[in-house]
Amino acid sequence: MDKATRKQMFQLLESYLKELGIESKYVSGAGAPQLGDTLLTMVPVMGAGDLSALMEIALVDMGDNLYYLQFYSTLIMDCADAQDEFYKCLNDMNFFTPVGSFGIFRQQRQLFHKYSIIVGDGETAENVAERALTALHAVTKVHAWRMPLISGIYTGELNYETVAAKGLFTAGVEELNSALA
Repeated sequence: MDKATRKQMFQLLESYLKELGIESKYVSGAGAPQLGDTLLTMVPVMGAGDLSALMEIALVDMGDNLYYLQFYSTLIMDCADAQDEFYKCLNDMNFFTPVGSFGIFRQQRQLFHKYSIIVGDGETAENVAERALTALHAVTKVHAWRMPLISGIYTGELNYETVAAKGLFTAGVEELNSALA
């Protein structure tokens, strides 16, 4: 994917987000050393009031004309107080999460969610931007579904033993909210 197509894809995605009322900023070469161009945004977590996730959407060149578009969301900026409990829960939580996975960025003690889609070299900017918007929708649905569980673990209302015993790793949002009530 040439530089002009990459830039056009990010411009289209930025435009789609703006239509949804979501501000974003394109930064060339931003992010970790292995990442390429990035779109930075705050994505609302559906059903969680004013809560938003800091999201970085980066296009990464894997070589051999193969790319991936990574959706990296920071959900909790400092989970140090609940870090041990999150470590206990992450494997089960990820096993039952259909899109992407959760983890802890140890250096910053941040809880994140990460998902990627493969992008072929011959894809048009329009195609990639539309697929990215679909992926973004799926990611935000996962955030909304998992946020009651994440919040419960973060605040100490839930722990691994309780979540496992009550089957909350597979529970829907309503069940999770009831368990926390």
